[in-house]
Amino acid sequence: MVKCPSQGCSGKMELRNLENHQALCEFASVECRQCQQLLQRSQMQQHMVVCPRREVCCENCLVSMPYEEKMDHEQTCPLAYVTCEYCETSGLVRHQMACHYSMDCIKAPIPCMYSQFGCTEKMQRDDLAQHQQEFTQAHMRMIAHHLLSFGTSLTPTSHMSSMQLDPSQFEPGPSSGFTMPSRLMSSQRDASQDQQQLKETIEQLEARLVKQDHQIRELMAKMETQTVLVTDLKQTIRTLEDKLVEVEAQQYNGVFVWRIHNFSAHVKNQEEERPVVIHSPGFYTGKPG
Repeated sequence: MVKCPSQGCSGKMELRNLENHQALCEFASVECRQCQQLLQRSQMQQHMVVCPRREVCCENCLVSMPYEEKMDHEQTCPLAYVTCEYCETSGLVRHQMACHYSMDCIKAPIPCMYSQFGCTEKMQRDDLAQHQQEFTQAHMRMIAHHLLSFGTSLTPTSHMSSMQLDPSQFEPGPSSGFTMPSRLMSSQRDASQDQQQLKETIEQLEARLVKQDHQIRELMAKMETQTVLVTDLKQTIRTLEDKLVEVEAQQYNGVFVWRIHNFSAHVKNQEEERPVVIHSPGFYTGKPG
């Protein structure tokens, strides 16, 4: 008779039955197939519930993975539902967030439409229209400067320096003895046309700037006129309010409500023994007068 070598097991058996016993012994050490941890066979079922390498499934994309990798996967799962960090809209799918930022989110910071011409401002999408309206002239100057720098790089010299001149291309001319190669003449014509187009574009932009200046001056003049009108309206309202107080005071129902302004100041002056004299508007105590 031999005793089971597993710690905690008190079973005794014949040596020939020891191997079969250990295959079923609840106290025998077995290795978890997932995390390779050694446990007693009786603890294995409970361990499988909390094993860090147990297989779980993502609720969003249904991909299987070890449990210890689930948290990292949830941070990057393309089908997980997330909330926009700018407009706080919930229920958005993560892989659609880039489209949401570039198309729908009204509070996401986006670059100015004229960033390629030098504007470095970033703003919320709902502020973009105001930015473009306030910086129209600056944007036009950026475009003009960009076109000027672009036109400088398209001079005939740059075209000629990149060409290889072949002496056989020059042919005797009737007066000077040589004629300009056709390829050089074509390059010069193209460069001249580019410069002419850039010049026309700059002239159009300058005309737009002048027009914008006129519009701004007109708006400022209208604003000043509106300010004067608002001031006149406020004065008219105050006059009407004073007349309304007089009309209310002339009622003849026997009750007169006298509204005294700065009452606390009058009381303070009276407490300091400084004379206080105020007069109410006229009123009627009844129909006869």
